[in-house]
Amino acid sequence: MKKMSMTTSKQEVYSHGLEKIYEYEVVNPATVRTFAAKRIVASDTQTKPSIKELPYLHVADLHFDFGPAFSQSMQSLRLDEPIESFSLSPFALKAIISRGIKTVGELCKALPQLQTLGLGHQDELQQKVTAQLGKNPFTPVKTVNFVALVRLLLNRCDAKDRYLLLERFDLVSLFPLKPNELHEIEKWDDSMRKKALIRVREGYPRSYFETKLKEITQAFIVPWLQSRFGFARNDELGERLFMISEHDDEKQFYSIIELLQWLLGSSSLYQLTLQPIAPDLYAQDTHARKQYEDIVKTVQSYFYSAHSRYPLYQLIQFLQRDFAMRWKDYPQSLIEKVIGYSPAFVLLQDSTRITFVAAIPAERKMPEPLNGVTVISPAGIAAFVETVVEV
Repeated sequence: MKKMSMTTSKQEVYSHGLEKIYEYEVVNPATVRTFAAKRIVASDTQTKPSIKELPYLHVADLHFDFGPAFSQSMQSLRLDEPIESFSLSPFALKAIISRGIKTVGELCKALPQLQTLGLGHQDELQQKVTAQLGKNPFTPVKTVNFVALVRLLLNRCDAKDRYLLLERFDLVSLFPLKPNELHEIEKWDDSMRKKALIRVREGYPRSYFETKLKEITQAFIVPWLQSRFGFARNDELGERLFMISEHDDEKQFYSIIELLQWLLGSSSLYQLTLQPIAPDLYAQDTHARKQYEDIVKTVQSYFYSAHSRYPLYQLIQFLQRDFAMRWKDYPQSLIEKVIGYSPAFVLLQDSTRITFVAAIPAERKMPEPLNGVTVISPAGIAAFVETVVEV
């Protein structure tokens, strides 16, 4: 065998492969090239954003839409109003109408593209939109502008016909009339006035009204009813609408509600969107109505005669036992509410502060009174007496 040479070339020197890594330990930092970054220079003057930089975004495009009942909000009714409600300058109004823009919502969508109007008119439109609808007019709101709803419903009606209707509800300030038109209306007789009211009722956009009424109910009434066992009285629903309205004047608000009921041809706004279960009592859906009817029917089975009376706590115990035998678990508070709200029963309280339940017969006669007994049921008060049952 040949003896291996003790001298090896540089290429044959053993290497562990880490030489290149060790070279970084002796690199001169000054020779390292850094990434270029833009420097932020503070500006002393704040530039006003242009129309291009303020495109309005639809919030629905940024979130999952689970319906109005989940968000408990809806788009502002002001977006459906005609652009004349903004009181724009004649030039700006004419230029907008010439572009086919008719509503406030269409104006908000087209605002970033209205560059040919001039900077002054652009600022005017921007200020109007921001002042009345906020920075983003398409953001869903948690209140309802019922004045805007009335304007939308009556906007296309004849001015004099509309005035006669608003005069009945003391709402003439919503659509002021010119002096010469007022003088002309004073000459109208009763038949002409009746025909004017008929023209208003037949000419307003009823389908739009029904759509918005359903949307308001789903967004603000149904979630509220779900926390109240699914039903409420007409007066409670009115108070709920007032709480979510943008009105501070309670008298004007209820006048608007009466006007809307007249347009709908109903004694209540909720005949269309909720389920009537008793006079002035409404349920949110079929399930709540059937629960109410089941409890009322079961309670009525305990009153064999007009003289029957039960202490409330004892009657509830009997009812819960019956419901348990049918595998129905109605909460005690639900049973108490049904008894108190149903016009078929009346709650009485004696001097010992014990609450009794009495049934109201089909002939709608008050049960025989007792000495010192006070009616405490809202349904009983509304149907029969005001305060105390006298002997």
